[in-house]
Amino acid sequence: MTEATNIILNPNGNHRRDGRQWIAGQRVCLRELAPAEVTLVESVEEAALAAKQSALKGYQKIVSVGDSATAHGVVNGVMGLAEGHRKRLKVGFLSFSRPDLWSRTLELPRNLARQLEILSAGHTMPFDVGQVDCYDDSGNRIVRYFLNGASFGVTGRITREWRNPETTLFQSLPSILAALSDAVSSDGQRVRLESMGASVYEGKCALGMIMGGRYYHALGRIAPQADPTDGRLELAWLRPESLWGVIPRFAGSWLPPFRGSAPFHWHSLEQVRAISLDGPVYLDLDGQPTGRLPATFSVVRRALPVMVAPVAVKLKKPRFAPVNKLGNRRLVGNIKSAAGM
Repeated sequence: MTEATNIILNPNGNHRRDGRQWIAGQRVCLRELAPAEVTLVESVEEAALAAKQSALKGYQKIVSVGDSATAHGVVNGVMGLAEGHRKRLKVGFLSFSRPDLWSRTLELPRNLARQLEILSAGHTMPFDVGQVDCYDDSGNRIVRYFLNGASFGVTGRITREWRNPETTLFQSLPSILAALSDAVSSDGQRVRLESMGASVYEGKCALGMIMGGRYYHALGRIAPQADPTDGRLELAWLRPESLWGVIPRFAGSWLPPFRGSAPFHWHSLEQVRAISLDGPVYLDLDGQPTGRLPATFSVVRRALPVMVAPVAVKLKKPRFAPVNKLGNRRLVGNIKSAAGM
């Protein structure tokens, strides 16, 4: 029986780059993943709704295209399903150029034709999913899920300003600079990190990271040894220090493994609780603003059936060359908007 595929795409993702690249390669994608439909979304929330409703309508494969925000929404939508339904699905990630962070953790190829072979074959492996129990700005308890990791501190503050639809980048710039200044000074906020009731660290923290994968949005390779199938999280934090101390740490996260080193020391734990001791400390998941501390981070083991490359697919050569030339062709195929689902 042929498995139906729903492709979820934000055409405005990555500064509209995803939409342009989809126009160039859509015919190949729809042919190789047929029968397939495309759902266009504009936000994380729409991506989550589209993924959940696609599964309820009988799609066996759900493929996220492009940016990490769309992938983050798809995972949260799938995790909103009953466990039995979720385990019958096949979730995939498709990149048109440089693989996104989750695709790099999965070691998926950059070549579009090879990626489509993997998605067409539909070989899955159950991966862990991070879960966060935290609070929104109104004090309401919320539960969210993440692919690569969560962070709090300077990244949470910057993300809130950067993605605030009510302000322009110019208006947000003073707040962003203030957050960066705090990160490299002695004025960082105090937090307490706990695991299973035992204290791991208490003190000033410029940046905290709880990693499920190896890479984080805009920060590069944070936890090179992370294994998203081992049922554990990688905890790391950075104390406030001088600018010359911060730059070498993060420079290492962008260098190749044989030259760079991880910018943090980390602990491998099954559960982490982070508590603010000074004031509001903001949180983001996969680069998306989410809530604030206190927060409890845990793992939902083997919860997400992700399409990965079996050995047979890795050894196969591409059967065709993808369309690379951009044109003015309109989006084609069976396309529907998330709002009209």
